[in-house]
Amino acid sequence: MSQSWAEVLADLPEDEAWAILEGAFPGQDLARVANSWDYLGRPEQIWRPGPETYTVYIAGRGWGKTACGAHAVHYMAQHPELCGGRVAEGPDDRRAGEGALIGIAGRTANGVNQTMVDGDSGIMASCAEDERPEWNKQACTLWWPRTGVKARLMSGDVPASFRGPNFGALWADELPHWSRADASWKECR
Repeated sequence: MSQSWAEVLADLPEDEAWAILEGAFPGQDLARVANSWDYLGRPEQIWRPGPETYTVYIAGRGWGKTACGAHAVHYMAQHPELCGGRVAEGPDDRRAGEGALIGIAGRTANGVNQTMVDGDSGIMASCAEDERPEWNKQACTLWWPRTGVKARLMSGDVPASFRGPNFGALWADELPHWSRADASWKECR
């Protein structure tokens, strides 16, 4: 099993650990790095875009699948081009993120809300406070103001929730446990 930076540096004297971090994350705010998934997550838990079309995590309870999904969504929200959106051309670009849409789907609406969005390792907990999305519970959406990326929350037990625009990315949690998975996927076509 591989280790996170936090686990590797835990037994070192603090000044030595900070020196190693400075070398590993040059030019970055180390206090922010020390609270980031790049630091806290194990290498196999840190999703970054690659040539693959799908990434599947199959692991037991407590491995960190929800945290992986939440951090992957947050990473994509910071990079609109990864989820079909327009890259910002400056801090005041009102068209930033245009077209970026992430689908967030779980077994039930309650599971999406309580675990994937608002859980201990969900999206809201995975973001620094100044980078958290705005959550509109009525419209079942998240919106990242800095990048303009939007996410739509859907439920595997309500296939009609999948109707609508195409997603640039999709986090589908616990797919084998969805009661109406086939009907949900048909709505995506």
